[in-house]
Amino acid sequence: MSLTVFTQNRKWIGLLTTLTVLILLLFIITRPDYEAAWSLPPGESGNYFEIQISPDGQSLLGVKNNCLELFDLKTKQRYWQIEKGFLPAIAWFDNERVLAVPSERAWDLTVYSREKGTQLEESIYAAGCIDVCCCGELVVGTGGHVLKDFSGFGQPFVLRRADLREFVFKNPDGEVQRILDCDDDSGRSITACRIEDDQYRIAVTYDSHCPAKICTLTMTEESANQERCPPFLMVDLIQEFAVPEGSRVALSEDGRFLVILSSEGLIKYDWASSDYQQESQFKTSIDVNAYGKCLAISPDGRWVACCTGRDVLVLCAADLQISSRIRSVAYALCFSPDSRQLAIARDMGVAGYLLRD
Repeated sequence: MSLTVFTQNRKWIGLLTTLTVLILLLFIITRPDYEAAWSLPPGESGNYFEIQISPDGQSLLGVKNNCLELFDLKTKQRYWQIEKGFLPAIAWFDNERVLAVPSERAWDLTVYSREKGTQLEESIYAAGCIDVCCCGELVVGTGGHVLKDFSGFGQPFVLRRADLREFVFKNPDGEVQRILDCDDDSGRSITACRIEDDQYRIAVTYDSHCPAKICTLTMTEESANQERCPPFLMVDLIQEFAVPEGSRVALSEDGRFLVILSSEGLIKYDWASSDYQQESQFKTSIDVNAYGKCLAISPDGRWVACCTGRDVLVLCAADLQISSRIRSVAYALCFSPDSRQLAIARDMGVAGYLLRD
């Protein structure tokens, strides 16, 4: 009898030990919430749909309630606010200037001063832009309707940063191409990285049935010619991916990998000599916000962050394994330039989290 009891106890002890180990492993693999290191004071009702930290890490630009706002991250106070009447796509032009590109018709791409929020310059008619970014000598964005006379509906635009004049795409034979056009479907997300001094890589996703496209853009002597109108870039299509509707894409800063975010989760593709090959996948149900910018890769390439609609996941970029999660509904996020912090827009405010190894 005692032997039977002893055997049963050993079984229970074994099961409890196994369960404890599994719980500890789960705790290690999926760490608990990060603690917020800072937060901006709550403002008026509404949420930020895009946030971007300045290249020097001292200011935060955000779009909220159809307003463009700039905050000082040292004092956590708002510098200025500009009423826009629409949700623009935003980017840092450099440390002293920001740009906003319209999301609706009959508005222009506009550059503002960081110091006072005053308008510095205004450029092309850029209707329907959802996403924009600055990289090296280029400004790239999703296209809406006609930009000057060169692009049609759905064709992403590429501008020369020096004067905001639009490039025309050509092949090595000098023929004008519409490689990035996709059956008049407007772009959903766009990202660019600089591979060499004169070469860039660009990735685009679209609103519905179109595949994601990855291209190489090569600058020529004519590209830098300030007198040439219009200037041009040579463009080569590298590959296309079939992706679910509404997917977003992000390229690492050095172009070594890219990540696709969709309602089905995340897929990472690594560069392999001449194209991108699928390397890892993280499957989970994600509510992809139509306007919120909810996918980011840290500048050092170590982390991938995304909003799921329920929380924020921080994953190791190497294998898309969860490093931690922040249990909060979020509408947009971005990394600091030094990759040490993750800023998250949530419930009428923004909070910053320190990332740990």
